Amino acid sequence: GPRRFNELKTALDGISAHTLTHRLKRFEQHGIVTRTAFAETPPRVVYELTPLGMTLSGVLNAMNAWGVSVEDRQLEGRAAELSP
Repeated sequence: GPRRFNELKTALDGISAHTLTHRLKRFEQHGIVTRTAFAETPPRVVYELTPLGMTLSGVLNAMNAWGVSVEDRQLEGRAAELSP
């Protein structure tokens, strides 16, 4: 669903605001996300996947699952190293 910039930044632990801004601009240029700016004070901007972007959901879910499994294995390895 639609997300504000800070929601995305919080969800993407470790990404800088500069990098996230750059990536979102590139995704918008490639038609993967839409950026909607609302004429409010303070300004509000919402990002949302386009239909093209939604076709990436399977790939992104697989990448996320892979990242979680790698992280889990790394944590297990560290725990084993610390065990007497």
